[in-house]
Order: sequence, then C-alpha cells, then structure tokens
Amino acid sequence: MSLPIELVEEIMHCVVEVTFDVRFPSCHTPTAASRRDLLSCALSCSAFFHPTMEHLWSNSELMPLLKLLPGFKVIDSSYVLTGQLDEASLKRFDLYSSKVKTLVLYSPKGKDTPILVDKSVYTSLALLRPRPLLSLAHVYCYEYTEIFSNEMIFMISSSLESAAFQSCSSQDIMSYLSIIKNEGNRSTFHSLTLENLWGDIDLAYVSQLQNLQVFGLNIYLSSVENEAVLYPRYLKQLDLRGAFYVTQNIFTMLAIYRNSPVESFSLDASLVDKDFRKIFSVASSQWSRTVTTLSLDINMMEAEMGQEKFLDIVRPLFSSLHNIQFFTGTFIGLSEEVYVTGALISNISDAWHNLINLKVWTRHENANIALASLKTLSEGCLNLKQVYILFDTLHMPVVDHNEPEVSLSSSSHQLESLTLLVDASVLHDFAAIGPGATESLAIHLGTIFPYLEDIVVTTRGRQVEHLRREARRRDRSLTV
Repeated sequence: MSLPIELVEEIMHCVVEVTFDVRFPSCHTPTAASRRDLLSCALSCSAFFHPTMEHLWSNSELMPLLKLLPGFKVIDSSYVLTGQLDEASLKRFDLYSSKVKTLVLYSPKGKDTPILVDKSVYTSLALLRPRPLLSLAHVYCYEYTEIFSNEMIFMISSSLESAAFQSCSSQDIMSYLSIIKNEGNRSTFHSLTLENLWGDIDLAYVSQLQNLQVFGLNIYLSSVENEAVLYPRYLKQLDLRGAFYVTQNIFTMLAIYRNSPVESFSLDASLVDKDFRKIFSVASSQWSRTVTTLSLDINMMEAEMGQEKFLDIVRPLFSSLHNIQFFTGTFIGLSEEVYVTGALISNISDAWHNLINLKVWTRHENANIALASLKTLSEGCLNLKQVYILFDTLHMPVVDHNEPEVSLSSSSHQLESLTLLVDASVLHDFAAIGPGATESLAIHLGTIFPYLEDIVVTTRGRQVEHLRREARRRDRSLTV
C-alpha cells in the first residue's frame, strides 16, 4: 500500500512521544510505550516500516549494531564472528545501521566484567563496510576505559556533524581527529567537545579542523601543546572550562581562534585578578564586534577582593564588547564580598544596550540589588526579554493600597520574564508580611516593566513565590 509521505510523517508525529535518556545526551529517544506503538505500525503496514525504523534506530549504542552481524556469538569469553561476511549476509545489518544518526559509546558499569569484542570482528567488517554508519551525524563517547581504535570505523561518516568525548584517551582522540581531517567531511563536521581527557592533547589536531564552528574544552585535566597550530577562521562558539590557577592553556586557545568571528564565549575558571584582567582584555579586544553571547563562571582566588577591584577587572568587557545580547555571570570569591551590586548592573546597562537575556548570580544571596537597579536596566537595555537576578525584597518602599488609583507607567518596555533570587529566610519574612508585600512588589515592578506578566521570587532551594499580573493593570494574584 502506498501512502503520501506527508500523511506518514503526520502519523509518526502523532505516535511518537520522546523522553530524555541519560545514555544519549543532547537528544531525545522514544518512550517505551512509543517504541511498542512504532513496532506495531511497522508490522501493520509496509508503508510505515522505514519511517518507524528511522525513529527506533536513530539513536544507538554499539552492541545492538554488532548483534546485527551474522554469526556474532560468544566463544571463549569474547564475541567473535562464526561465519563469513558477504554482501548477502550483511543485508539485515545494512538495513538498520543506515538509520543510525547518533552513536553512543561508554564502558559498562557494575560488578560483572563486560564481554569483550574480538578485534577480528571489526577487521572483518571493515573489509566490506569501512564506514558502516552512512547516516551518522553525532558521536558521544564518555567514560570509555578501553582503547577505541577498533570501534573507530563506526564513529566516522561523510555526514558526521559533531563529536563529544568525556574521560577518554587523548591519544585515541588525536587519532580520531586525524581521520576526520582527511576524511572529506570537514565541511560537515562543525562541533567538538573534549572533557576530562586522559593525557596531553595537542591542539594542532583540533586547529586543523578548519571548518569547526563549536569547540568546548575542559582545560583542568588537559596539558595543551601547540606545535604546528593553524589558525581557523570559522569558529563561532568557544567554551573553556575548568581552568584552575594555570592560564597558559587559555591564552593558547584565544590565540588559535583570534582570526575567527567568535559569537559565543564561555569561561569557567578559578584564577587571580591579574589573569582575569588579561584574559578579558584579550578576548574583548579580538572579538569586540562579533561576540553576542557571553557566559562567565569565575572564582576570584584572592582573600581580599573588594567591589571596586572586581569592577576594574571586568571593565574591559564593558568597554570593548559592543554587541552582547545574552549574558550569564556567576561571580564568587574567597572573601565574603558580594560582587553582584548596583554598580555592576549600572555598568551592564551603560554598555550593553542590545541585551536580551540577563542572568547574574553569586554565592551570597544578600545582594543589594534594589528597584533602582531594575529601573536602570529598563532604561539602558530596551530589548530585555528575560532577567534572573539577585534582589532585596525587604527594603522596598511600601505602596499605599488605600489610594484610589495608581498611575500607570508610561514605559513601553517589553520584558517578559523576571526571576528574583533571594535568601530563604528573606523569602520567609517577605511572605509573612502578607498579601500587601507581594502586591507592593508587583505594583513597583509594573511601573518599571508594565508588560511583565510573570514574576518569580525564588531561593536557591527553589522555594517559590509566584506572582502573576496582567499587563498594565493593578489586578494581581499570588500562587505559592
């Protein structure tokens, strides 16, 4: 029976329900119920067979694929092939392996020792299918304790787009990147993430991926070499994590991608003030007109770091980065100093007029961000849509609710979502005041952001006071 492809796709859309599976990061898999429904569809009508298999085999681990090979059995405590591979015997393997778009490799956990796959299995398959996964787009390899050179034939395809490695051998990864470089799919491969590698990583292997657009590196456990490094021109996103006191690797990364139009820069580091100052100066100078997304998770490793010194450290970001639209900042230190202050918000408002999303946080929730700082944001950042910020709810002017009218704001700011982070004890005191406190807060915020509908007052423990207000009206309701 022949059905229009549009109708088949619509049926699949109705049947498939997805869930998050920890084995397949960054992608969704059909639920158990959906898998049963998909199998029923495949058996009920031939027109549904291939579309359902696309869903069922889109994400796969390695072992289910190997079990499709004819004669794949355990002999003498290891998997081997008991028969001869040929075109006819590989038809079933070809059918299902062609559907795989995401492959995950990881070492089994638990008390039982996993059964090893003999090298001859991969050697025999490679003779007939050197690249067995024709549609493969994404590879995830994490906590893989074995050398994966044998499995590498499954990790390469002409349609490969991204690869992510966590707790794997850097030597294997460099071999893998060499194959990627010479494979002819350099135009499609655009994303690479390296986390907690075992051994040194030579960034020359990464820099030779000239079309790479997204690169994430955990620097903490990586000793970076830079022999014969090239300088790519297409990287758009650079994420550096885990820098602890040592900065040379950071500057190596900044130098390698100095000619790229980086749009998103993320830094997670624990350093002293002079290192942060230099990093921010270099990054903001070379990407002053391209960076639109900035994410900082920084820990000032100095016992005495005042607010003025902190502002002096981050000032290059405000003076040189002109097009920031999305900013996330987490600022902590060894001292008890609070770094998220009205002065910081004022600097942000003065520098980043194109800001759309703002999230700032610190370890201490007793920040002094008040209504005046929110008003500064509304006047300086007219495009803001979402704000997550520390806030002082206790020192807020009380509105006289007996007044017959409260004048509506003339502001036209279109902020959509506002989350105020407070200390748990402060939230308890705020709620204990009664409805008058929440109504006063809603009225004050309504004069600053008149079209704001949802206001969430929360703690780090996710205790929530949820205020909902109708745009440009006094009517408000509170749900806890």
